Amino acid sequence: MQLDEATASLVLKTSTISELETQVGKLKVSLNNITTDLEAARQNVEEAKLAKDTADKELAEARDALVVLQGDGRKLGQVSDEVRPHFSLVAAPLI
Repeated sequence: MQLDEATASLVLKTSTISELETQVGKLKVSLNNITTDLEAARQNVEEAKLAKDTADKELAEARDALVVLQGDGRKLGQVSDEVRPHFSLVAAPLI
């Protein structure tokens, strides 16, 4: 009777160990998937940072160009204001 009980206990323990090994295998796969997902997320963050840096640089360049164009527009307005009276004097007799 003790041998039968010991055998049954051993079978139960072996079965339990087998189930635990299966669970550990599944957990390892899950951990590998999580690690892969985290690496992909890290790469996405790096790419996003690079894209943001590029966008910031392009925005700064566009702002600089706008400042230059606004300055050029003011200069053109000043030249136009200076030339308009002279043009009126020259063009008036032709009209």
